[in-house]
Amino acid sequence: MQRNLDSRQLEKCQRHLYGTTPLFGAWLGRHAVNTLARDGSVSAIRILAKALATHPDFQLRRTIAIAFRRLEQPDSIDAFCAVWRETRHDALTAL
Repeated sequence: MQRNLDSRQLEKCQRHLYGTTPLFGAWLGRHAVNTLARDGSVSAIRILAKALATHPDFQLRRTIAIAFRRLEQPDSIDAFCAVWRETRHDALTAL
């Protein structure tokens, strides 16, 4: 199910992906991945793709890769392919 996150919500998710909040930081990152993947918009997919390519936490990158493998909505898949086409990043190619 796709939601349409507004720019404020997208920014919040992006902050949570890279946040360092003690105790809850990892949970907030996973929640942000799930929220962005569920949204499936081009903007959300771009945020996730950048994190997959650059995030220092292997576990979070793994969570993002799993979320990408579960994309079912054609618009979300098209957004992923568009990001891959623009970047040709190895982490995206591997999926």
